Amino acid sequence: MNLMNFFIAPDLFTGVTRRGFLLRGILVILLGILITLKPLLNLGMITMLAGWFFAVAGVWVLIGAWVNRSRRFFWMIYGLVMCLWGVFMIFRPFCVDLLLAWFIAVWFVTEGVVTIWDTAQSPAPGRCKVLPVLSGLIAMFVGYAFFVWPLTTLAGMIWVAGLLLILEGLILISFSRLVPSKEESAVRPES
Repeated sequence: MNLMNFFIAPDLFTGVTRRGFLLRGILVILLGILITLKPLLNLGMITMLAGWFFAVAGVWVLIGAWVNRSRRFFWMIYGLVMCLWGVFMIFRPFCVDLLLAWFIAVWFVTEGVVTIWDTAQSPAPGRCKVLPVLSGLIAMFVGYAFFVWPLTTLAGMIWVAGLLLILEGLILISFSRLVPSKEESAVRPES
């Protein structure tokens, strides 16, 4: 087998072949394992990576504002804010994660309170209100978890994402066993 044939990008990323599914499955499992082993560290790394994206995008917007004279002032401010936010995410990733966790907490608690309030005001019979009230209480509990243990809860979400990636990789590998190989498809007569 030629080394160049082993690293064919279309086969790896978009090919519906045995080897394509197998390679994608292995890569996804490895990524899932890496994420699952150190979720808190990966949380910081994901935030830093997003910070680099914001910083580069901010520089791009600043260059675009400099080149394009229409609305230059607003584009310069927008690009500057993106750059500053990106730098903050790069150098203080856990502060950003803390802020994100508190925003998520406020959102969940607010959603829970509004759901319970809306259900209480509803003219529906009592038995129809059980699931919405239960949903609101669960949302409030999740919000409470984000308030009390912000980084741990976010790291737990990253850990669950890693487990889902491992499961997806296993599914891709099982698909690789279902797809006929080139030899099998060449032997089959067409109907």
